[in-house]
Amino acid sequence: MRLRLYHHTDGARVAYREAGSGPAIALLHSALLSHREFSPVVEHLSDRFRVVLPDLPLHGDSEDRPRHPYTPDWFADVLGGFAAEVLGARPMLAGHDAGAEIILHALLRRRISPARVVLMSSRMHQVPRFAWARAAWRAAALAGAVPGLDRLLSHGTRVVFTPARGMRLSSRSNPAAADLVSPLLLISDLGRPERFLNMFRVFKVTSPMSVGSWVLLVSGGASNTAAALELVGKLKPLKVAAEFVSALAGPPLATYTGTLIADTSIPVWHEARRTLPYVFAAGAGLSAGAAERGADVGALARLQQHDADDREGREDVDDDQRGEHPLTPSTPRRRAPPS
Repeated sequence: MRLRLYHHTDGARVAYREAGSGPAIALLHSALLSHREFSPVVEHLSDRFRVVLPDLPLHGDSEDRPRHPYTPDWFADVLGGFAAEVLGARPMLAGHDAGAEIILHALLRRRISPARVVLMSSRMHQVPRFAWARAAWRAAALAGAVPGLDRLLSHGTRVVFTPARGMRLSSRSNPAAADLVSPLLLISDLGRPERFLNMFRVFKVTSPMSVGSWVLLVSGGASNTAAALELVGKLKPLKVAAEFVSALAGPPLATYTGTLIADTSIPVWHEARRTLPYVFAAGAGLSAGAAERGADVGALARLQQHDADDREGREDVDDDQRGEHPLTPSTPRRRAPPS
């Protein structure tokens, strides 16, 4: 595909690729990605359309100069100028996530007049949830920007979340904590608890969501059973068996998310369906190694501190036996007068 540049009236530059000939169709990618999101579909469309894949400002090869406002209105104006100069009259537009929102905003501001519009999945397709949590997060973020109040919030956070309390709440101190959070997140994503329970009515090998739900059930049940038996100190053979089952369920639990993401209509994810599980497995292995390394470093630091305290205690005892104390200055010796 040929790389070209569009120069907006305020100096912003938008990089884009194009391929094929015919009616123009522009595909706007989602946030944090680039034109490569739609690269797999170019060969299927370029024989009928002039496919244009722009990199949104702040993404890909497009510039990210701080002098631009990067507001929704500004994105709509840039898209309007881009459509008029590059796409021509009444083009076809399709957008995913942030791209879909920019297209809709440009339509509402009458910056574009496309012949066809395709709005793929975005946050506009979801009912806002946890509005109170978002409001609290915004209030905390605004409060953190107030001079002086940011220090008060930081000290207050250290008082509430002490290191000891943080370790007790972490999954490294209690591995079962990670499995307790996963079902709650899945139920939140599904919307209603009964939808999560309906997952266990059947076991469908061809459904990543069904397989993932059963893997989560086996892994969570085994690890929580082992943690509970460790706490009460009884039924050691059953605890060992639960730990073995939890270890067997570990690799599927670490990789099924990659399979679930790859089983989608988004081309850039579906094309990586054979490698995404390995990426997730490698990430899980690196995270486990980093956590174990952190635990070793913490244990070594505590051991060194213990040795330092022990040496200091022995030095204090030696000083007491000599009649000297580090906090009491010793009496200086008098020199003999010269003869």
